[in-house]
Amino acid sequence: MNLFRHTVRTLCSFSRGERLGLSVLFALSAGIILVPVLTPTPPAPDYAELRDYMRRIDSLHALSAAMDSAVERTDYSRFSASQGTFSPPERAELFPFDPNTADSLTFQRLGFSSRQAAVIIRYRNSGAKFRTPDDFAKVYVVDENMFTRLSPYISILPDNETTPVPAANMETGNVPATTMVEINVADTTALKTVRGIGSYFAGAIVELRTRLGGFTQIEQLLEIRGMDEERLQPLRNQLTIDTDLVRKINLQTADEQTLRSHPYIGAYTARGILLYRRSNPHCTLDDLVVNNILQKAQAEKLVGYVE
Repeated sequence: MNLFRHTVRTLCSFSRGERLGLSVLFALSAGIILVPVLTPTPPAPDYAELRDYMRRIDSLHALSAAMDSAVERTDYSRFSASQGTFSPPERAELFPFDPNTADSLTFQRLGFSSRQAAVIIRYRNSGAKFRTPDDFAKVYVVDENMFTRLSPYISILPDNETTPVPAANMETGNVPATTMVEINVADTTALKTVRGIGSYFAGAIVELRTRLGGFTQIEQLLEIRGMDEERLQPLRNQLTIDTDLVRKINLQTADEQTLRSHPYIGAYTARGILLYRRSNPHCTLDDLVVNNILQKAQAEKLVGYVE
């Protein structure tokens, strides 16, 4: 009884705000205690329904994997849905090549898929040899459209220039100095048969040749990083250059992309040529030099690349 009276007197001694705070605190405490008691127990989970849902997810994963595998096996690189015919991919390149020595990367750059390139190489490794451009059309992955597109660029070297070099000799560079390779046709495999050219320089030569449209003189190899006159000297008697294979540029009709993509022109000069051509449609290299659109040294490099 005394405790009750003491409690009542204590509560009465609180201010109105303190009594309100205590009321709120009691109400929250009661709510926390009563909520779990008054809340109905949720139903037990339906594990059968969950298992069925998981089976559906697994089925979708399996179907997705099957579709991915089917897409991977299908060669879409040369298929045009609008025409219903096969055509090379947009990034396919055109350059002289020997189907007897071209490697997989070379065939892919020409527009074949990796699987098609493997088919050609397997056909070649079985003992077949391409003696004429028409022989290349016998490979079943080379359809009529592809052959029509590539036939002008097929350049089959004589037998003595395509004879494989033993792998041990290729590693040590112990290749006969009489080996002659046409630099505007040879792929990386043929280039590595030259004494002094390994994998790095073979790839760099092909890459630079593609950008230039072909080589006009052996000294252009000095533009490759790591190549110097000392390395170039022994190559002079092993490499030949057929300038008729060089891709030419028509200054009167070439579009901006063609001009700017050439290493000796670039974007800034390409725009200058187009501006000059508006009033002088029959411009020449000399005209461009006189009008300060080309530097003299720049024009001299382009002599072999302009029609």
